[in-house]
Amino acid sequence: MKRVLVTGAGGLLGSYIMRQASAQKGLEAVGTTRTGQGGLKMDLTSNGDISSVMSSVSPDIVINTASLTNVDYCEGHRREALAINAEGPRIIADECKKLGAKLIQISTDYVFDGKRGMYTEADSPGPVNYYGKTKLEAEKAVEQSGTGYLIVRPAIIYGWGTTGPLTTSPTITSPVGTTSAAGVRRPNYVTWLIETVSSGQKARIFDQYNSPTFAGSLAEGLLKALGSEGLYHLAGPERISRYDFALRVADKFNLAKGLIAPARDNTFAKAARPHDSSLDVSKAWKDLGIRLLTVDEGLKMMKKEFDERKK
Repeated sequence: MKRVLVTGAGGLLGSYIMRQASAQKGLEAVGTTRTGQGGLKMDLTSNGDISSVMSSVSPDIVINTASLTNVDYCEGHRREALAINAEGPRIIADECKKLGAKLIQISTDYVFDGKRGMYTEADSPGPVNYYGKTKLEAEKAVEQSGTGYLIVRPAIIYGWGTTGPLTTSPTITSPVGTTSAAGVRRPNYVTWLIETVSSGQKARIFDQYNSPTFAGSLAEGLLKALGSEGLYHLAGPERISRYDFALRVADKFNLAKGLIAPARDNTFAKAARPHDSSLDVSKAWKDLGIRLLTVDEGLKMMKKEFDERKK
């Protein structure tokens, strides 16, 4: 029986991992949240929290999904972003080394400058915003820690996220988002788009290219890769602009496409974005046999989850 510690287990990716791991034989999953609501309390800015939880749980594997992902917020709150996104993973890696545990660190496509896209694991990073810089620092800290590790880079993760008790599946009360037992919604690009357009507001979409990653598919891929090590791009296999992605979402959820407008630039954002940070995922397919869902497949699964949970 392998014991897996999932940090950020109340978040979008973490909640999917917890649900899937609980149904998988041979795994015991323990979740942490920053506040301790619904799981063990582990604030990544607290050395004491990290050390205490790690020593008490004594995991075989840690999947660190906890992160400060609001790119604009990170730009204006650099000390906090560095503490959570870089220093936290460094401390976790050090604790893993002490315990002989393996660390799976979730990184991002934003470690690249976005000048050409379809980046491979061999390409040199060059983040253009502070969020990307902190995530790259985390990668370096994990690599230098001496513990066994797997660094995974997804992109634009979407799905029905939840907070609240980790044993409770999210309850979707409307097609515009998800709620937990605590009544807190966790927006991501797709749920933000659905909410915005459903409320009659115009959604301005900067024409940026990514590799959208359905959280449920990523969680499944991560659990398949528990025994793997190294650096892998684990994202959706499709390169697509955010605008075209938005139109696919509109088709699946019957949204008014007239309210979705392309933006010529992203001057309305505080932080710079890479124009094309799409990822080449062929290495994960070749080495690990892992291929995540396409955009259409991911949105189909998301719609299916919504239909099932609203019954």
